[in-house]
Amino acid sequence: MDFLHKAEIFAKAEYADNLQDGVVLMLSFDQLTPEEIRNLKVEDVETLTDRLSNETMKIIKGAVEESKYIEVSDCGDHSSKYELKQNEYVVRGAEDGKVSEQELHRRAQKIFNNYIYKDVTLADIRDAGKNNK
Repeated sequence: MDFLHKAEIFAKAEYADNLQDGVVLMLSFDQLTPEEIRNLKVEDVETLTDRLSNETMKIIKGAVEESKYIEVSDCGDHSSKYELKQNEYVVRGAEDGKVSEQELHRRAQKIFNNYIYKDVTLADIRDAGKNNK
């Protein structure tokens, strides 16, 4: 997707209702696969500094510090909040352990469904990252 640029992805990630969602965009843009994202532990982030942008590192810090997740309905209403499980992973959910790959895709879609670009996938975001490096 040639129309997605780093500044645009970063803005969507930084101003998302949840940095837990935004971090998925940034990690995808920096070429991590969904499997790498869902397996990324906080302790491993420093080993990836050569692969991750400064913007991504900033979003990771905020995502790790988040304790609540805001559910947003399709029409953009904030419908409920729930506690994020504290565990060793960067991307977390309400359950113990890793989030599913489907959850990663859902989080990225949620951000883009409120904007002009519908049906953007994590693969589209990775492709944009390849083309904007």
